[in-house]
Amino acid sequence: MVNFGLFAVIASLIGSTLAKPVLRRGQYSPKYVDPRNVTLPLPAKTIAQLNRSDTFFENIVARSNGDLLVTLYEPVGSIYIIQEPYSDSRRFSELYNFNPGMDPNGGPGVEYTAILGIGEVELSHDRDEVFVVCGGRFHRGNDPVHDAINGTMGVWEVRFPASYSSRRGYPTSGGSHQQPSQLPKVEVKRIASIPDAGLLNGITHIPGTGAVAVTDNNNGRIYHLDMASGRSRILVDTPQTRPKPVASSGFAVNGIKASADGRYLYWSNSDLISVYRIRLGSDGLSARGAAVELVADLHGLAIAVDDFALDDAGNVWVTTDVDNMLVRVARNGSTQVVVGAPIELTVAGDTAVAFGRTKWDRSTIYVSTNGATVAPVNGTIIEPAKVVAVDARGLL
Repeated sequence: MVNFGLFAVIASLIGSTLAKPVLRRGQYSPKYVDPRNVTLPLPAKTIAQLNRSDTFFENIVARSNGDLLVTLYEPVGSIYIIQEPYSDSRRFSELYNFNPGMDPNGGPGVEYTAILGIGEVELSHDRDEVFVVCGGRFHRGNDPVHDAINGTMGVWEVRFPASYSSRRGYPTSGGSHQQPSQLPKVEVKRIASIPDAGLLNGITHIPGTGAVAVTDNNNGRIYHLDMASGRSRILVDTPQTRPKPVASSGFAVNGIKASADGRYLYWSNSDLISVYRIRLGSDGLSARGAAVELVADLHGLAIAVDDFALDDAGNVWVTTDVDNMLVRVARNGSTQVVVGAPIELTVAGDTAVAFGRTKWDRSTIYVSTNGATVAPVNGTIIEPAKVVAVDARGLL
């Protein structure tokens, strides 16, 4: 999540609740495309969208069964699910609300729990599918940097019991799958508090360990959190995690990802408009003598970066939020704007990306957005938060 300069005045509400999301239908063919024949911008279409314009999707992740989990930061913290996002029968629903019974129409100053980052954890010993999310208490407004309430930041476990279908995540009966007409069972509990954190944003599991790494936007550092004990310590606190001395946004380290082998930890810095990494030891802490390395520099292309994702070839796909663009950074450092533009709504206010995980959408990139509420397109245009499917065949 990024908030830059003067924050936009939230537009009038469209609809009275979040209960009736707008669903866009359509799917992509998984047919092979030669990279030499790729034409930019990549094809993109909205597959799910909320029905009011003061909404803010913050992060997105794909389950092993292909379903998408999307965190809602405003106006109330919750997790949405898009079941079978690649198909015409997909379903878009609220899965879990961290503020049950709260009126989403409450005015400025109302205190609520906001959810930001989400990350997948390795299967537990009982084969449950486990995710972690981070967030805390906020006063509703339009300035997350200052609306976060000190001492309230923490991490929650989101568990899908193994008794539910490992393939689809839906209850089974007589060995046959239920269609996505019902929501999967989910169990949520708070597992840790990090009272020293100013604003927890990104979170990622460190493979091979029982720990996660969590970014603190406001203080410009990364925490190492042991999930079993709930104990946290500072993992990285360097100039590359902090804001500029004279910050343009007040946002420093933002998105975070660990490499699949657990050898490297990557993060984006919104103020520095760059992505960095550091080598990790087997304990999930910085390796002895490890130095911070620059992975991607988007100066001259964007005025900020938000979250990102790493593909199997080592390319970095970076969201730019206020610039309304998705950028692909190749291993050699070259950059391509693959979809969106500052004056377009295609991925307006893009906040995070996730790759499809099934045979039907392995070449699809899913992008979450905040509808340009932070920086309206052309200074005036915003829209409800949405999820966009980008056909990246030939580049993935």
